Amino acid sequence: LVGKKEKRRQYFALVAEVANGRHDPPKMKKLGKKKFKKVAPNDFTGLCEDATGETEVEKMVKALLTVQQATEKTPEWKKKFQAGDKGAQADGRANTVTEKALFERMFSHVTVNINKEIFSGYDTIGINILVCEIMSQVLLLSEGYDPEEGHIHAESTFYQYQLKLAQYGGVAMVISVVAECKEEELVKAAVRFGNLMCYGGNKHVQKLIFDYFCETKKAAFFCKSKEYI
Repeated sequence: LVGKKEKRRQYFALVAEVANGRHDPPKMKKLGKKKFKKVAPNDFTGLCEDATGETEVEKMVKALLTVQQATEKTPEWKKKFQAGDKGAQADGRANTVTEKALFERMFSHVTVNINKEIFSGYDTIGINILVCEIMSQVLLLSEGYDPEEGHIHAESTFYQYQLKLAQYGGVAMVISVVAECKEEELVKAAVRFGNLMCYGGNKHVQKLIFDYFCETKKAAFFCKSKEYI
């Protein structure tokens, strides 16, 4: 998602800092030429915003939602590529990264590695928490979300993404984390996302949750839920 090698290194350094929950990430002071400042306290510890007020999580959400468009071999791109356009030829677009595949991979990372540590140099639990927070932001930034209004229109982008994320693996992720996870902060992050996924009484999401329980018989979810309550 980040073109230049140095920018990519800085970007993932920031992601690692956020995932580790550091309140004053020193790497933030080195992020390019723009001046960054701390965001007021919120659920995204240590995130910063640029001069336009856009946070790094908001930028990540935008990148995730446009990655399919950016990797598709569109007629316009093909025309430029065949005409010898240097920009199009440098952008090879070998494989299209679909939104579905990308989100499924992110949910799977959490579900498969709930109580595991991947020795990648990053905090696995922290990354999983960040994935949950990003998924929450996908919904919070969607058109149609209103924290003051319990009813959500089925035609709204928010409602549609509730269903999409549930189908991409959101239901399995939330239920699995609550049932199996030993890290309370990850459970909290997953439940926050789960609440948003069901916000407004999305009947299609509720049906997916019911079907998942019928298929998996995950009784541990209810036992752990009782403990947390």
